[in-house]
Amino acid sequence: MSRLNSLLRVLTLRCEAASELSSRELDDSLPRLDRAALLCHVLACRSCLRFRAQVRLIRKAVRRRAQLLAETDSTKGRLSAEARYRIALECRENGRADSGAETMLE
Repeated sequence: MSRLNSLLRVLTLRCEAASELSSRELDDSLPRLDRAALLCHVLACRSCLRFRAQVRLIRKAVRRRAQLLAETDSTKGRLSAEARYRIALECRENGRADSGAETMLE
């Protein structure tokens, strides 16, 4: 690509392409030309600047959520084995065999 074409690409990036680059930027490192085009575009376009900030915020929140889930005990919030057994007995006594109680009692 000639220097003139490269410069035109940087200066004429459309919002649709900028939003795509903003999304791709989260997963991979952008080539230098794409990065320059995106930066020039968001300097001139407030909407795309906000979109880029929102995408980054969502990414940060998703990563934080995943980190919190990994840190919590996976058994937290689950019924104990004793409680599951009592529920299975109750279901069996009330004729609810289709509830999976039979497999819990075996």
